[in-house]
Parts: sequence; structure tokens; C-alpha cells
Amino acid sequence: MLTDAIITLALLPAYLVARSPYVRLPLHIDTGFYVSNATVATGTFSFAGGWNAHFAGCSKALPEWLYSRVFLRHCRRTSDLVSGKSRPYQHYSRFYASLYNYATAIAVGFLACRLAGGDIRYYYAGLLAYALVSSEPQYGVYYECGELFEVLWQVLSLTFLVIGMEQGNAWWIAIAAFTWSIETFFIKLSSGVAFVILFGAATIISPPAWLPIVAGGAIGTTLYAVWMRLNGQRTLALLRGLVGHETSFGQRAEWARVVHRLREKTACLIQTVRRQPLLPLLAALGMIWAPPDKPAVWIFLIALLVTYAAQAADCWYYQITLLAPLSLFAAGFIVLIDSWGSLGAAFLVCAAAAWLLHNPIRAARLDTDALTRWCWNGQSSPRVLSQDLLLEDMADRLAPVVHGKELLVYGPLSQAYVLLNAAYATPIVVPEFYLDDMSEGWQPRLHEQMVESPPAFILDSANCFDAQAARAGLGLDYRLTHACHDSFRLFALVERSAPDSDVARVCTFRVQSAKQLAAERDCAGIALTVLEPSRPIPKTVPGLEPSETKLARTLQTLSASGVSRIAIYGAGRFTKRNIETYRNAPLCVAVVADDDPRLHGDRFLDWPLRSLEAAREFEIEAVVVSTDRYIAPMLARARQMWDGKIPVLAADSPIDSECTQTPPQRQTETATTVPVPAARQSISSIS
Repeated sequence: MLTDAIITLALLPAYLVARSPYVRLPLHIDTGFYVSNATVATGTFSFAGGWNAHFAGCSKALPEWLYSRVFLRHCRRTSDLVSGKSRPYQHYSRFYASLYNYATAIAVGFLACRLAGGDIRYYYAGLLAYALVSSEPQYGVYYECGELFEVLWQVLSLTFLVIGMEQGNAWWIAIAAFTWSIETFFIKLSSGVAFVILFGAATIISPPAWLPIVAGGAIGTTLYAVWMRLNGQRTLALLRGLVGHETSFGQRAEWARVVHRLREKTACLIQTVRRQPLLPLLAALGMIWAPPDKPAVWIFLIALLVTYAAQAADCWYYQITLLAPLSLFAAGFIVLIDSWGSLGAAFLVCAAAAWLLHNPIRAARLDTDALTRWCWNGQSSPRVLSQDLLLEDMADRLAPVVHGKELLVYGPLSQAYVLLNAAYATPIVVPEFYLDDMSEGWQPRLHEQMVESPPAFILDSANCFDAQAARAGLGLDYRLTHACHDSFRLFALVERSAPDSDVARVCTFRVQSAKQLAAERDCAGIALTVLEPSRPIPKTVPGLEPSETKLARTLQTLSASGVSRIAIYGAGRFTKRNIETYRNAPLCVAVVADDDPRLHGDRFLDWPLRSLEAAREFEIEAVVVSTDRYIAPMLARARQMWDGKIPVLAADSPIDSECTQTPPQRQTETATTVPVPAARQSISSIS
């Protein structure tokens, strides 16, 4: 036992060295969810004042505590604020997360050993398998995320359950249920789905187990209720935010969209496996030739797969919880190979060399830009990747300007708070589109707070802060002081006056037009400081285009084909983000259609909002399906609705050369149908 402990500790430095090339990856937009605005602004850990307490069901307490402590211990220093040099938070956060992850690898190894009846070879195989696969960046393991913290508790819970079931010991079973419930309530609420499946199966296998399972789960639930009370939250209020989150990401629970979401998640998983095939291959071979003789591992895998499928969003790091069962299966095959003698040893050495060449050695040879694209292509859009890199580049130059004063970020890049050591104590993290679904009326509440105590600076990370609205409606005169490339605008508060009498009607968060952006630059005049990146930041990844570029070309092609009136199908975030592209299109948007009946009869920004059926009344000549996620089911529904009478295109449709030809004169069909351009035949290839 002592020898095994020494070997385990001796492997830790090698493990940290293998992960070290990835500490250069830029911070991700999820950073602000784990180092909250309140924590950055006050310099003390304040869970109750952060996003997770208000919008994530008071869960994710453990990861927020760790990441916040890392920031406060290593980054929040007076000398850094004065000099404007923020300490490398990503280095420290990834170091401590790596230590936590190595503890998880030890737990996976112990579980593998236990399942194999105490064979120590399974311990080392499980430890190494999990240490390697959980270091592969394509799984999202270098993001700040709760999933990385889930695995340790899930593996411990399964270990306790296996021991309890083998020995018929109710105490171990109760501890297993309690451990998983703690993980559910204090790390990720969605793992409650896996709790029901895993412990439901345990009850079916051993009916007497129901009582300790209920007891353990009840204790964890009681602690959670106390935790909510301590943070001033109520269950119903929390549920509204959670339901809004699922609605925002998952849309309505229509069968076509559910199937599409499952395909999307499956494709996401397949893409990751294709980019990192070694450990998944070993796991697949282990399932076939060295399967565990206990059903617990299979039930564990099924429970986690169902949880993965049930989550509405398609974040890459949702796959992290699947790495534990994958490692357990891989451990079985590794031990089988080891039994082949010198041939098996040679195979394992070659596999280890291939992993090192494909991962840490390759990563060490890439510069930060190339490394970011290799690791996170597909996980983040090219534009987001470029913005992440650019913000890292600009942080040291903006930090002396902000100088630790209150800063509110508009747009998604919440990592700016950590990089600039400045924030505004509000639980919403950043004004962004998803808040419309999660917390109706969030803008009036934010504006009331801003009027009472305005932030000294506003950093606009998506050209979505309306400074003119803030001046006219809130009495807050924010002037543009710094423009960074074409991505960031820093505003400073220069004057306060009496606000508009109806602050609730003010809208400071909305995409700005080119005219509005130019007006703010003109208002700033010679006082404006333009910061250019110290290294070239490409806007796209080779072979990929931003969605707005594809959308603009699609609209141009429709116009060139004789179309003058279109319907936008989809009133979600994609449409909101690309609103200026639609406004500047050389054709008329007659109506916006959406499937949510609660929105029908209202207006969507500039246009009436109706059901897809009602959109037929607006004499439209084409439909643009405005989404980047539910393209297939929405295209199918719209095409079925119009049955080929008018073109129905996805917003980012590829453009065929035939579509760019000059169309014949547009004609009108008979009175019983909506007007359709005769030239629609020329664009049939893209509809």
C-alpha cells in the first residue's frame, strides 16, 4: 500500500507537465460564472451575490468556491491594480483544477481495482486512463466548468454503492446516495437525472436498498434547502430561472427539435472522439474483450448518457462526466494487453508515445493562437475565439485605465472582469440575450441599480451598449474613450443627471447599427484612444466564415434573384445577434415568425411577430430560417408549410454559382396564392 502511494505521488509531476502546455489557452466566457462580479468587485468571496445563487439554483457552489479562492489568493492584489498587470489567473486556476482532477483519477483507479476484486493492475490502468483522457483539451477540460468537479463525487458515490451492495451494508448505500445528492445540489443539478437512474436500478436489483437510498438523499436535500435559505433564495424563484435557461437553449419540447438536439449532441460527441480517438478506442475494445463482470459500470454509463442527452445546451464540456466510465472500460483492455507480455508492453509504449506526440508535445510546439484553434475549434465560433485572444492581448493596456474601479461588461466576454481586476456587483454577470428568457424584466432592474450607483466604466464586447439610451433615459453620460480593434469599446462615466421618469422603458442593451457606432466615435472625437492588437488576430478560422457573412450573402442572393419581401423564421438569439445584417439587407423584412405562441401578436424589434401560419398573410416571397442550431427541423416545417411555392433557405445556406446569375423579370402568381418571384427556380438549388 505504501509503495502504491509513493508511485501515485511520483506520477503527479509527469501528469502536471503533460497538462502544462494548455495553461496558455485564453480564458473562456464562462469565467464570470465561477468568479462572480460580486467577488471581483468586493474582494471577498460572495456566493449569494453571484450568478449561481440567483440563476443556477444555488448549485455550482464547490467550483465557484475554488475558482473564487484562486482569484482572491493569487490575482486580487493591490500591486496588480496599481500596475495594471493582472496575475495569470488561468495558470493558477488550471493548476488547482489539475490537482483536483488527479484526485479524481485516483478515485477512478480505486473503483477499477474494486470492481476487479482488488487487482492492483486495474488501479494503475484506471488512474492513467482517466489522467490521460481528462487532459485532452477537446473535451473542454480547460474551461471553467462544473462538470470537471462532478466526476470525483460521482465515482466516490458509485464506489460506496458497489461496496454497500456487495456487503449488504445499508450504511454504505446511504453514504452513496448522500454523496451523489451533494454533487447534484452543490455542483450540477442536472446530475439528478443520473441519480434517479442509478439508484433506481439499485433498488430494482436489491429492493431493501430503497430505505438507505431515500435516507441519504433526504439528508442531502435538507442541506440544500438550508443552503438556499442561507443565500436568501426560494425554490419557485429558482425554478423560473432554470426553466428559462432550458427554454432558451432547448426551445420548445417538440419531437422534431428533441430528435435534432439528440443528433446534435451525438455529432458533438463523435467529433470529439474523432479528434481524440486513442482512449475511446481502448474503451470500445474493453467493452468487447474485457467487459466488467459487474453491471454497476454499465448502469453508470447509461445514467450519464441519459443525463448528457437530457441537457438542453450542446456545450463540449458536458461530455466530461462520460470520461469516468470510458476510463473504467479502457482500464480493462489495458490490463488485458498487459497480460500479453512483451508484445503487450510494446503496444502500450507505442500508444503512450502516440498520445504524447498528439497532445502535449504537439501543444508545446504551437503558438497560443494556433493552440486555441486546435483545442477549441467547433466548441466556440471563430469570432469568439478571436475575441478571447484579443481580450487577453488588450487586458494589460486597459487595466491601468480601469484601475480596479467598477466595470460592467456588455456582451458575452465575462472573463474581462478577472483579466482587468474590476467588476460591477450585479448577479447577472453580463447583459446578454439569454437573460430575456431567464429573467424577464432584467433590464429595468439593472437600470435602477445603475441610476442609484452607476459603474465607472462599461466595456462593450459585442457592440451592444446603447450609450445614447443611457444618456437620454438614465441620465448617465458614458463617453467612448478606447476602441480596441473592431471588437471592444470602453466607455467612461463623465456626468450624471436626472434620469428619465420611466427608467423601466429604457433599453441600453441592443445591437448597435453602423450609424450608431460611427456617431459614438464622432462624439468621442480626438479624445478617443484606438488600441490595435500587438499581434494579428484573424477574424476567421481558415475554411470557416462568420454566420453574419453567410447570412449577408444569402440575403444578397435572394435580392439579386428578384425577391423583395421575406419572412424571418426564428425570433431567437441568432436573429438578435444578426439584426443589423437584416436591417441593412437590400430587401424588406415583412414579418418575423416564431413557434412560441406567447410571442404572437407582439413586435420583434422593427417587425411584427406572428406564427408561421400567419406569416402567409404578409405576401412574402421567401423565408429565411434564422437559426444556427435547429436548422433541419425548422427548414422542414417551413418547406412543408409553403410546399415549394416560395424559396425557404437557412440563414447560412451555401451559395451555388447558379444563384448569382441575373434573374428574369419578377412575376406575380394568381390571386389565390402569395406573390412569388418567377426567378425562384434559379435558387431552387439552395432551398
